[in-house]
Amino acid sequence: MAFATLTPPEPLSQLIESIWDWDAPAPSHRFERMLPVANAGLIINRAEDETRVYDDASGLACTRFSGAASSPA
Repeated sequence: MAFATLTPPEPLSQLIESIWDWDAPAPSHRFERMLPVANAGLIINRAEDETRVYDDASGLACTRFSGAASSPA
């Protein structure tokens, strides 16, 4: 399985629109890629105990966070 999405059952579906699961070999590039969306998100990296945000200007500099991060709506 590489990518799966599911809608949680009630009552959790009142708060959470969908749950994504990505379980695939690491890509050949070093960067995680995710398109922006207009809602809040919670990212949990179960493979490593950190998440990274790369600087657009340099492309290589990054800010490291713990294994879980949230993005505001």
